[in-house]
Amino acid sequence: MDGVAGMRQENWQTMFWSVIEDSLTKPFMWGSHDCVTFAMACADAILTEKVSDGVFKEFGEWASEQDASQAIGTDLDTCAHRVLGDPVPWPLLGQGDVALAVDDAGREFICVHDGCQFISPAASGLQRVPFLHVKHGWRIQ
Repeated sequence: MDGVAGMRQENWQTMFWSVIEDSLTKPFMWGSHDCVTFAMACADAILTEKVSDGVFKEFGEWASEQDASQAIGTDLDTCAHRVLGDPVPWPLLGQGDVALAVDDAGREFICVHDGCQFISPAASGLQRVPFLHVKHGWRIQ
């Protein structure tokens, strides 16, 4: 599998940037504005089919870091691979694509390419993710 199945909507960039703009000042909250829910909201805005339906069907819902860890069951990379398909090297990713990154403490998280950089939810809004933290990613096409 080479990425998320589906087609990009005709106006996907407008919809994608709407999700980003809505997230700029939204505080991080497990299960409603975390790395996974943000990435799935971006993918849903881009594609004609909702990716988030499959994610929440497979993993359920979570309201804390502990709940999220239990929902995933293994590691985030394995789960993302099951939902999004085979990963590609991060330099091949473009606007709207999703990537796996690792923070300074060794925790994995999902981020989204905005066309110039990778971004992910933070305590208050969105944060830039340094390229050296990004391992690989998935095409949203």
